[in-house]
Amino acid sequence: MNAATPTAITSNSDMANPNPYFPCEIVEQGDDYSIICSNFYLFKEHFGDKEVGGYSIERLAKRLAREHRIKGINFDSEAGMFCAYATEKEPLERLCEQLRDFTGGEELHVSQQQEGNPPIPLAEAEELLINGFVKSLDKLTQERFLRLVPFPPLSKVQSDCLRQVQEGTDAEKIKAAKKINSEARTSARDWDNYLSHPSTITLLLDSCDAHPQSSSVYLELVWVLVFICGRHLPDLRTGPYFVAALEDKRQQMRWLGIMGLYSLCILSSDHLKPLLMDKSSKVKETAKEHLRWLEDGKMQFPSWMFQSLNR
Repeated sequence: MNAATPTAITSNSDMANPNPYFPCEIVEQGDDYSIICSNFYLFKEHFGDKEVGGYSIERLAKRLAREHRIKGINFDSEAGMFCAYATEKEPLERLCEQLRDFTGGEELHVSQQQEGNPPIPLAEAEELLINGFVKSLDKLTQERFLRLVPFPPLSKVQSDCLRQVQEGTDAEKIKAAKKINSEARTSARDWDNYLSHPSTITLLLDSCDAHPQSSSVYLELVWVLVFICGRHLPDLRTGPYFVAALEDKRQQMRWLGIMGLYSLCILSSDHLKPLLMDKSSKVKETAKEHLRWLEDGKMQFPSWMFQSLNR
């Protein structure tokens, strides 16, 4: 697939300008056109209890292309993203018409998103989120949450940033990660915010796994994870990444490891004691400070984040 930088993408959240590629988005890449989709919840009625990912959407798309004799399309999906591309828009439009039938249409899903709350009771969604990602990592609970709670609608800027983190050059990934980090620092947990949904963490962790831990991209991604966990969603899946950061040769990464584990409320004296003699004064003082907080029992989630955890 052409790796050229995307130059245009449509939004599927504005009914005044309906997206002809719904449930996908269109990306122009040099001489090629691509359609992408990561909002797998749109297909839940078709797949039922089965896990949905980029590859399952691709299998469905290939079947539809064969049945409707749509030619000239190639596929380049990943677990977290469905992707198809062609040199002409017309076959992609035809394929999207077929995929749209499996989702109920754009209008239905936009109206659901604009209601603000998940399509299940908010208390149930909250319980699933906490038990699946915050207090424990129960796989069945995670799957139920992801099946029932759709990913919030994205702005054009947010969509572009997430795509660049996945598909951009190293420089573009770093720039996009910085933008996401800035947003994470200046906002807090909100059901309507994509930073409070675990699918965003999944995307960022997948991007971490695609880069060496010593790289600058990896460092920026860990920065993003720390602030998302501290202000939006303390997802326990990030824990191993923060633990590994404690032994990184870069003092900035070791500091981020402390802050990340603290935001998850799983920071322990075993994590901190080896850092009390760290060669970096910043890391050493941060370790001492957090050890005092740990001993004083001050480590807890902010009261505004999960009320049910602080009663």
